[in-house]
Amino acid sequence: MTPAERVLDELDSSQRGLSPKRLRLWLVSAAILVFYVVSWNLAGIDLQKLGTGLPKLAHWIAQAWPPRAHRYRHASPIGRAHEIEICAQLLGKMSENRGIGLLGIVRTR
Repeated sequence: MTPAERVLDELDSSQRGLSPKRLRLWLVSAAILVFYVVSWNLAGIDLQKLGTGLPKLAHWIAQAWPPRAHRYRHASPIGRAHEIEICAQLLGKMSENRGIGLLGIVRTR
C-alpha cells in the first residue's frame, strides 16, 4: 500500500459511521420533512391533484406569455368599458351571495 492510498484510507475511515454533525443534519432534515407533511395534511393539499395541476398551469402560462397586445389594439373604449361593467356586475353578484362587500368586508344582514 502506497502512502497516498494509506492517507485516502484514513480519510475514508474517518468519514464512515455516524458523526454528531451527520446526525444533526439527518434530524433537522427529518424535522423539516415532518413539518411539511403535517402542514400539507392540515391544509388539505392533494398531492396527486397538485402533481397533475402544476404542468397544466405551466402550459397555460406559457401560452399566455408574452401577452398578445394586438387583441386590444383596435378595441374601442366603449367595448372595454362594457367588459369592465360586466366584470363588476359579476363580482357584485358573487359578493351578494357570499355576504361580503367590496374589498372583502363582511356585511351584517
